[in-house]
Amino acid sequence: MVGPVLDAVRQRSDVGRVALIGISFGGMLCARAAAALSGLDAVVFEPAAWSFAPLWGDQTSMAAVQRSQGAGSREQQQVRRQVNAGLQAAWPSLSPTERFQIHKRGEIFSRQVLLEARAGQPPSDYYGLLEAMLPFDFRSDWQRIRIPSLVLANQGDWAFADQSEQAFALLTALPPSQRRLVRLTAAEGASLHDQPVGAQVAEEIVFDWLDEQLR
Repeated sequence: MVGPVLDAVRQRSDVGRVALIGISFGGMLCARAAAALSGLDAVVFEPAAWSFAPLWGDQTSMAAVQRSQGAGSREQQQVRRQVNAGLQAAWPSLSPTERFQIHKRGEIFSRQVLLEARAGQPPSDYYGLLEAMLPFDFRSDWQRIRIPSLVLANQGDWAFADQSEQAFALLTALPPSQRRLVRLTAAEGASLHDQPVGAQVAEEIVFDWLDEQLR
């Protein structure tokens, strides 16, 4: 989606240099655009992440789905039944917060999960949901980024954990002068995922940096 927008923006006479800002899940997705598109002059990851599968709370089920990839159809269907049955059995004992997180994070991968979330139901194809997350791995994209990059990392980020710092370490194609990692803290009022009560702190950093890069 970024490519067509970038093409349209580049055709405008009132536009000079162009930067891309990715917020939350966008901070994961824009790595591919930053690596693959020509015409971008800088990118901001607010915050960053390089792979979704390790971030999922239920790593036991995720590992089972990962191991089943490339297996025969019969084995894969067996794992699907086991994973789906496991969630259905566990659902009544999950806390409202745990259910919300499954719905909130799952709905972006599946319209079916979105509809089930609205109905207050557990994902009926939990295996399919986890399988849909596996392609969202951007390690190779991070290593191919060659435009100035700003990475924000939030203290206490429950969603991306320490992947911002891990992703920053993958910027191997950039010299130190073109990459910057900023750690936002609770003391600044800018902790937690997307700094929900510290937006001004983060945006002052972002736009001061962009001012330097795009002038």
